[in-house]
This record gives sequence, structure tokens and C-alpha cells, in this order.
Amino acid sequence: MDEETKVKLRRYRKNIELNGQAMLLIGLWTILKYIIINYFGDKTILGLIEVTEEELRLWGGDMYVLLFALLGFMYLMYLYVGREAISFAKGHRKSIVFLIFAGLHWFLLFIGIPGYIIEIKDNLMNLDAILAALLVDIATCYVLGDIIYSVLQVNKLLKGMDLSEV
Repeated sequence: MDEETKVKLRRYRKNIELNGQAMLLIGLWTILKYIIINYFGDKTILGLIEVTEEELRLWGGDMYVLLFALLGFMYLMYLYVGREAISFAKGHRKSIVFLIFAGLHWFLLFIGIPGYIIEIKDNLMNLDAILAALLVDIATCYVLGDIIYSVLQVNKLLKGMDLSEV
């Protein structure tokens, strides 16, 4: 393997590792954001999903369980993609199954971005919070896109090489 290929391989692997760490931090931020909105915001989580008083009396406990299960699932998705990316970057794993989850997550974030524009038009009072959430989602899209691109580049560079050269 020539020196240029080794440098590219190191650079892409470092990108994957750093972006995996970013996914872990963004996952923590997402959970923390929903907790802060629930306890310190002008709306509760149940208010955000527009639950009526009657529905709250009937299904309140179940809704909280469901919401926290969804938050847990979201965090596990961030955790899975982040940890697998870090393991892949360090050479501990060769599987790229986590790219399916990264791609799905990127797609869901990307199609949700226009919703922020609609929310800005409807609610100028919370412009700072909306813009902060928008910037975090754009940064997350970038991180996920860079993970996907870098993993594909690493696999392209390693394709056809002898394992002793890596």
C-alpha cells in the first residue's frame, strides 16, 4: 500500500471515530433537550403532542411510558451508530450494518428539516429554540453523512488489498 493510500485511510478512519463520538454526544443532547422542554419549557411533552385533558386522564401513564420508551429507543439508535462507527474506525469490526441505521436516521432528519421552516412561520416567539434545534439537526445530518461517506471510502480503499498491508 502506498503512502498516499495510508494517509487517506487514516484520515477517513479518524473522521469515522470523531463522528461516532459526536453521535454519542448528540444522543445525550437529544434526551436532555426533551427533559428540559418537559420540566422548564412553556409546554410539557404531552402538550407538544397535543393531548387533551380527557386523553390525559385515560391514557396519561401509558403515554409517559410510551414517550420514555421512544426516547430510550432514540438514544439507543444514536448509541448504536456511534459505538459501531468508533469500533469500525479502530478496526475492531468489519460489519457495516450500522450504515443502514445511519442512513435511515439521516433520511428521517433530512425530511424533517422543512418542518422547522413551517414552525418558524407559525411561532416567532420561540425563534431561538427553533433555530438551535434546526442547527443541531443540520449538524447531525452532516455527521451521519460523513460517517456513511467515510466508511464507504475506507471499504473502497481496502477492497482488493491484502490484509497484511492494512
